[in-house]
Amino acid sequence: MLTKQISSYEVRLLTPYVYIDTSALWHHNFLWNGQVLSKIREFVDIGFIRIKTTDILMREIESNLREKVSVAVETLAKARKTVSILRRGPDNPVEQIFSDIDYELAVHKLLEGRDEFFRECAAESIDVLGSVGRVLDAYFGKQAPFGNEKKKSEFPDAFVAMSLMAWCEQENSKIYVVSKDGDLKSCCSDCGPLLHVSSLEELITIATVEARVLDALKIWLMDAYEIQEKVEREFPNRWCIIEDQNGDVVGMEVTDVNVLDIFVIEKNGNSFSVDMPVDVTFEADIRYDDMATATYDSEDKVLMPWRKINETVERTQRASISVECYYDPSDRDAREIYKISLIEPKTIYMRVAEPERRR
Repeated sequence: MLTKQISSYEVRLLTPYVYIDTSALWHHNFLWNGQVLSKIREFVDIGFIRIKTTDILMREIESNLREKVSVAVETLAKARKTVSILRRGPDNPVEQIFSDIDYELAVHKLLEGRDEFFRECAAESIDVLGSVGRVLDAYFGKQAPFGNEKKKSEFPDAFVAMSLMAWCEQENSKIYVVSKDGDLKSCCSDCGPLLHVSSLEELITIATVEARVLDALKIWLMDAYEIQEKVEREFPNRWCIIEDQNGDVVGMEVTDVNVLDIFVIEKNGNSFSVDMPVDVTFEADIRYDDMATATYDSEDKVLMPWRKINETVERTQRASISVECYYDPSDRDAREIYKISLIEPKTIYMRVAEPERRR
């Protein structure tokens, strides 16, 4: 049974070798035990993909994790003043927010997650030092990923791309490069040796379902009215924060739901688990302080606005939908949606000053 499963995947994948760029991991917030990265580990366990890494990747991940922790600590510090009133409640649900955070310890824990993930994937590191000559040739020849501008910031991507190419030539093989980085994508081509996929979800989909079945699922699900209704009903109930004004969202209506793509994350017979990125366009009724009318309160040392501004703005927000469904490719009428979940966003962040159409 296991051999049959591996064989079915190998037919769809052009190569078992995979390189996951930092941008693809950032997209999943470095959630090492999340559904998508767990699926990658599962694919490694059954033996049909093999993960490749570089020292540059490990350093980039650490740099990005440090940046994320730094922003999180700063954001939490700013939030303490706002939520301090809750400390006076009987159950004091936010006391942990006021505890000091050990920055280095937080980073260390996250790096442990990184190391565990790549260790469990039995990832093999490719040497980048042997690619110096090829990188310099690409830089001075204005080739990808540098281009005409010869951007020095692309040297890490260049070392990665040239090292992967050299490895492919040595092994007479190809490798999937999972990346949302346009410059790294420019080093790939349809014929290889570097094969670009934009996300881990796309890679999983390629491996999990035949193209004809995927096309049929897209035709069905991308126009399914149940998904539109789910978003229209649940999206306005998400918590909303106006980032650049002191105010609130007092009403919201979804005006359009545009399904961008579908990715099959799980397949069990004719049952499918599908992730769908969507753009949600909505109108929000907002009410916020008119600081042009504010006067200075010398006693409390704060500006006191004397009126509120009411307006309606239109915004578009990327969201993520999860769908559990049944579809029989041999019988187009044998299809059913079991469950629809609005996964992201948990909170809608918006700005009054955003350059969008208003009324």
